[in-house]
Amino acid sequence: MLKRYTIFFVCLLLAGVASTQRLSHVPIVFLDIQQGLSNNTVRCIYKDHNGFMWFGTRDGLNRYDGNTFTVFRHQFNDSNSLISNYIQTIYEDSAGRLWIGTRQGLNTYDRLNGRFAVVSWVAAEDHRMRPLTSVIKQLVGDGRGNILIGTENQGLLLHRPGDTAATQVPLEIAGSEQGKAAGSRPVAGSGPIAGSAGAVTYRYGIRAVQIDAEHRIWVQVQKQGLCLLDPKTNRLHLVNALLPMAGSLESIGSALWTGDGNTLYRYDAQTNTYTRIWQFPGGGNTPDEIWALKKDHNGDLLLATLNGRVLTWDTKAGRLLPEPLADSTGNLQYGTIYDLYPDESGSLWIATAKGGLGIADPERSRFHTHSNLPGIAGNPADFVTSFVEMADSSLWIGTEGNGLLIYDRKKERYTRNLLLDGARIINMCKDRRGQIWVAAQSQGIDRIDPVTGRCRHYFCNKTAGGQESNWVWMIYTDQRGGVWATTLRQVSLMGALYRYDPAADKFVVFDTGLSDLFTLMEDSRGTLWGGNLNQLVEIDREGRFHHTYNVGNPVHSIFEDKNGH
Repeated sequence: MLKRYTIFFVCLLLAGVASTQRLSHVPIVFLDIQQGLSNNTVRCIYKDHNGFMWFGTRDGLNRYDGNTFTVFRHQFNDSNSLISNYIQTIYEDSAGRLWIGTRQGLNTYDRLNGRFAVVSWVAAEDHRMRPLTSVIKQLVGDGRGNILIGTENQGLLLHRPGDTAATQVPLEIAGSEQGKAAGSRPVAGSGPIAGSAGAVTYRYGIRAVQIDAEHRIWVQVQKQGLCLLDPKTNRLHLVNALLPMAGSLESIGSALWTGDGNTLYRYDAQTNTYTRIWQFPGGGNTPDEIWALKKDHNGDLLLATLNGRVLTWDTKAGRLLPEPLADSTGNLQYGTIYDLYPDESGSLWIATAKGGLGIADPERSRFHTHSNLPGIAGNPADFVTSFVEMADSSLWIGTEGNGLLIYDRKKERYTRNLLLDGARIINMCKDRRGQIWVAAQSQGIDRIDPVTGRCRHYFCNKTAGGQESNWVWMIYTDQRGGVWATTLRQVSLMGALYRYDPAADKFVVFDTGLSDLFTLMEDSRGTLWGGNLNQLVEIDREGRFHHTYNVGNPVHSIFEDKNGH
């Protein structure tokens, strides 16, 4: 029984969490760093054969026994520790060995000796065996002892029982242009795809892997589409290129389900066609996307979303439960949901971006909590990302999904800044002139003049369609009055460090080698520092170069003590 909870009661629009009932409102409890979780960003959930729950976070692997957490992290100069603390996916093989996919490679974990080992792979180009250090996207077992390893750059790898290394699975590219133009290639039952063999590539990215009821292995290949593994030739073939960037797959019965942006599709292998099943309603300032799909114990489909919703598609009745979708109580207050795990007891484990683990337990007593801000209707401050204090002592408050709030301390009253209403604000800062700089997710940067109320919009990397192609994560002003912005990579598009050019009135690239900086800080000597996934970065503004110091963990904040350290 789960004993040590910090309890937050929210309403979740969730149906089908219990095997014998569907509930429209289920209380959610959260496990986070206060209970011993290593990090509040949880990327994956797995339950092993002993009943232990395993959670992969952005900073460590966690084993949970229902009462306490045991945390595993990378250790300096210890080759028997995790290769990276950023855990993406977990799988247990038939021998009870855990496989842990990270952003820097793949480990196996031997429970008997408590050691982690790095998994190797053989490159098809030179047949050399080397440690696997690619970003691991997904791990799937085929039921025959083989482990399917989806990677970001080396394509699909196959690890067979008894092998010392994984091997690459080629993607057949001959006829791909014809397949793309037609939108499909024929699928012959559970056997190989019709068509002649041709040229292949080993450099491709995996979005999702799924095995259906007929033991066919489906793979969503980035920028290609839906592919099928031919068991005879051990090659992937593109069978349908309609959805080249779909990001999730789930199999229920004979149907394959996929989420592509804000739309749910069902794929029919017999006709090789997609049917659009449901789409998030248009309008609003915070469009939602399907982030993950999971089959529940009723045979229905759970949808986890970018904006923190868990919705259920009734596969038998062909409708979404519950309705209406506009009910704001359906949003989990901790951002994107990365993974879902329905367990045998009827509870649903929820991996959130910033709130740790949510557990929807229909057996717990039900509470319905309302939080109100004086002067503001609804519940706009579920997740606060940043504060800026103004000269008049008022607070400007950035929120994810509800834009910018202003709190008048004297009157104890909140108001909305309608210029950024509904924006997913990531970070804010104030410059020397009192201008407020705001970074919003996928929306670039805004500069607001608090006196005039005027707003000026900026891009770091503007697309042809007039959108921001990178996520601006950090906006920072230094002691000289300079304004800096960091961006995160999106799929294969790398981020960079940008600096505002007042003369040109735009942000320009300062260093393309500094992607994924989570924080910036200027010390008392005027040196600019940054932090990324595993390094502390010293930035030379005059020489326009940088020096890195390996830390081994994500650097999210930098502080200088009184001794200048």
